[in-house]
Amino acid sequence: MKRKDLENLLTRFSRLGIGHSKNIKNQMERKELERLLMRFSHLGVGHSKNGALLIGKAPHIAEYAWLNVMYPCASKTEIRNLEENWEQLFRKYTKIF
Repeated sequence: MKRKDLENLLTRFSRLGIGHSKNIKNQMERKELERLLMRFSHLGVGHSKNGALLIGKAPHIAEYAWLNVMYPCASKTEIRNLEENWEQLFRKYTKIF
């Protein structure tokens, strides 16, 4: 994947909520994150089935390992569902302890 393609992907992810803010500090942090991630793009870039952006293939760690994984943000519907069902989910998954 070319550098420009990766920049476009990072921009698309930022529109989904990663560093998406009018706040100057957050914009600077997003730019810094993009700059850091670009350092690993020469190792490869990919996409997982769940929509995550994979940057920096790391075969020395494991066959399918990546140095950086950026997951898309949860949708408003997903967040609302979690908020509405939080107590039930919490009880279900803490019951094992």
